[in-house]
Amino acid sequence: GAAAAGVIPMTAEMEAQISENSATIVKKMSMLYGNFGFDVDSMKKVDEIIDRNRRTWIREGVAERQMGMFGSYLGEAIISEFGGRWADNYGVEIEEGFKVWPFIKVGKRIQNGIDEGSVASFFDVLSSKLEEFRDYEE
Repeated sequence: GAAAAGVIPMTAEMEAQISENSATIVKKMSMLYGNFGFDVDSMKKVDEIIDRNRRTWIREGVAERQMGMFGSYLGEAIISEFGGRWADNYGVEIEEGFKVWPFIKVGKRIQNGIDEGSVASFFDVLSSKLEEFRDYEE
């Protein structure tokens, strides 16, 4: 059927691009930092990179591109850690009724810097938020 107005359906091509973006981030960040993966310590390094470069990215007009790259990485990390899948509108649906928005999170951090909660804490508190959701659902 036709997609609802304002809905961006997730496609296999988009998922492939997200996966490629994420792999690029892991590769580049590994070259910078050595050990880098889908964990909270790695996320802290993402926050550092964003905070150090965000004004330049905004000034140079590449903030959206960086949001795409680091948002892909964050979403893939979430799926790796908690399960789930990419969903419409670039969300990650961990369980039915429980969605997170990695691109929005990264975009806000790029726009607002340390005034916006860190990517690392966003990732870190997901497990307790997920537990609360599961308890509530039972």
